[in-house]
Amino acid sequence: MNVIIRGDGESKRFKPHMNMAIGKYIHTREDYLRELKKNNLIPQEEARKIAEQKKRERERPHKPSKWAHEMVEELRRSKGNPGTAYYKELEKKGYGYDRIQQMKKTSERAKNLDSKGGFTDGSL
Repeated sequence: MNVIIRGDGESKRFKPHMNMAIGKYIHTREDYLRELKKNNLIPQEEARKIAEQKKRERERPHKPSKWAHEMVEELRRSKGNPGTAYYKELEKKGYGYDRIQQMKKTSERAKNLDSKGGFTDGSL
């Protein structure tokens, strides 16, 4: 008795198969590409390339902007008590008084999270 084991080899030859994403049995490569286009999908190889590119972009180290460095330097110069110019710069970037208060409130609520992801202070 001979047993043939087919692995997921490097063969680029198209094999007819039931495609669950499309919901049809695909006979030829042309049918496959046509159905992908009709269903607004992309081939797996192309999807892998996009995923790799996104992964590389995520792995890039974050580099703070010149503006961020200047804002931190202003905090250092003023020993943690900045003047109105500092807050005006924050407002230009969309961080007005209301937004700052909202972020502080969210920060306080996040400190009250228990290990199961729920709030321990009864909020919400």
